[in-house]
Amino acid sequence: MIRKDDLLKELLVLFKKYGIEIEEAIQYLKELGTKAVLAAWGYTEIECQQYTFKELMKWIQDNFNQNKHSAASVTKEMQDGKIILKCCFLNKNKEPLAEIGDLFLKVKTDSICDDLKNNFGNKDMIIIE
Repeated sequence: MIRKDDLLKELLVLFKKYGIEIEEAIQYLKELGTKAVLAAWGYTEIECQQYTFKELMKWIQDNFNQNKHSAASVTKEMQDGKIILKCCFLNKNKEPLAEIGDLFLKVKTDSICDDLKNNFGNKDMIIIE
């Protein structure tokens, strides 16, 4: 879970990076609400023409915490002609980490590479350990 102090420090860095005044940012965050900010903090969404197994593995490796995670779960579904991939980490008991602030990847793509197709086979979910 994200600690409030860590979140605030990271937000301050982002505000400075994009030239956002602190007062303006505080007002925006008050309107948005703490839960919405925390939920969005760990959420990544990518839209692309093709997504590869290599890209998926990079996201998993970049975000994997061996003290907290045992594996990653990736699901595949079709929606409006697009392939939707959803990836979340599993805790040490192999349960999905789906609380506010937990990392989550959603990919909307026209196609996936052959390596990723082969990993899914005829299934809609894979576990990467």
